[in-house]
Amino acid sequence: MEIGQAQLGTRRHAPAHDVSTTAREIPVEVWVPGADNGLDVVAQKSGGPASADRDVQVAFENGRRVLEYVRTEYGRSSFDGKGSPLKLRVHAPDPMTNDPRSNNAFWFNDEQRIWLGDGDGEMFAPLGGGADVIAHEFFHGVIDSEIRLAYSGQSGALHESFSDVLASGIDGNWQIGEDVYTPGVAGDALRDLSKLTWTDWRTFPGGEDEVHAMSEVPSHAAYLIGSKLGAKELRHLWYVALTDHLRSESGFAGARDATISAARAIYGARSTQTQAVMDAWAAVGIDATTPTERPLVPPTAAVAAASTSVAALVPPLVR
Repeated sequence: MEIGQAQLGTRRHAPAHDVSTTAREIPVEVWVPGADNGLDVVAQKSGGPASADRDVQVAFENGRRVLEYVRTEYGRSSFDGKGSPLKLRVHAPDPMTNDPRSNNAFWFNDEQRIWLGDGDGEMFAPLGGGADVIAHEFFHGVIDSEIRLAYSGQSGALHESFSDVLASGIDGNWQIGEDVYTPGVAGDALRDLSKLTWTDWRTFPGGEDEVHAMSEVPSHAAYLIGSKLGAKELRHLWYVALTDHLRSESGFAGARDATISAARAIYGARSTQTQAVMDAWAAVGIDATTPTERPLVPPTAAVAAASTSVAALVPPLVR
């Protein structure tokens, strides 16, 4: 079944989505740090001249590509559904260490900008070179615009997972970061939604990086559903679940309920597609008996404060 735009985001935010706005009409701005730690400056923007900086040029074009992907795939106009500019910060230092060769990318909700590190050349190439990396951070902005999932525990894992799943279609595979991760190693990726390394999510030890590692659980459920329904149908189902059914306090059980509700709304309660959603969640250990939970590990005050504004591609790397 092909899911049309009219079925996407039908309850809460569809009136704000101006799907007639094209990606080219939504401005893209690429910022860089100013000299001597001065104020950031715009290095390239829509309607202006191209920058001489190749990393700026690549990030700008990938930003445009993300906006077009989101418009055609989900019928959405920018991260907020209202056509707001997409702002990228290239050559962004690590916000914790100020390392200019940051191996990370971030969505900063307070700024409503995506920070893109240059990488150290070993773990990452410049992260603006990955369209799916920009798309992943963009969908953190979508999630913050829609429901403001807490960025800790299971809710934080869903923040990461939904961003991965919804971004994955831009490259037409189940991988995230393959174009910029370990540039000296061919064929690998930062994350692969088709792989699940945790055999039992209940025994996960927790820790500061839990949102990224635990995101494998819902992401693999999505992969299993996509294997049955098709990847495009899966992504549309996940988008409807996000915009119409998921709640800000949802954990894994809540995500299961939201995606089942979305499947019932789209395909019918007794459809094979809805059963496929149930089966996929059961395959990763989430079923009707799973309790509705708060995050597994209560965040520290510092993590809780950061979770309100920052979502990262990988756990913070402090060297």
